[in-house]
Amino acid sequence: MSGAHLNPAITLAFAVRRGFAWYKVLPYVPSQVLGAFVGAALVLLVYNDVISAFDAASKGPKVNSHTLATFSIFATFPSPYFRGNMWGPLIDQIVGTMFLVLIVVAIIDLQNSAPLANMGPLVIGLAVAAIGISFGANAGYAINPARDLGPRLLAWVGG
Repeated sequence: MSGAHLNPAITLAFAVRRGFAWYKVLPYVPSQVLGAFVGAALVLLVYNDVISAFDAASKGPKVNSHTLATFSIFATFPSPYFRGNMWGPLIDQIVGTMFLVLIVVAIIDLQNSAPLANMGPLVIGLAVAAIGISFGANAGYAINPARDLGPRLLAWVGG
């Protein structure tokens, strides 16, 4: 079983400190990005008409008939108050990802008291939500590089 490595940052952290085999890292990371790409493609397939209708009705600036609002379905962006400075959002994402890795490792560590009744996934999901609430305003909390890169690639391929 994979241990549900859905995040390249978790996979890399486990390879560095938790004994996850390094030879598995290279196939895992592209698979994670591909999974996010396919997930975004399904979202586009299901909501394509809605996205097109919203874009057509929008009065904002458009690129290839698409608005930033609909592109935001597939990617996260720094808040305007950063004025193009990449360091604030980068630090924000590094710290948010660090908290995610720290929480995941703490939850699955056998030396800690494990969550009862297989509640680990729920606790990790709540941690992701808490990180999103805490860090989402700065850069959209793309604390999973695959979750951000896969949909961005779909948006780029789709124009």
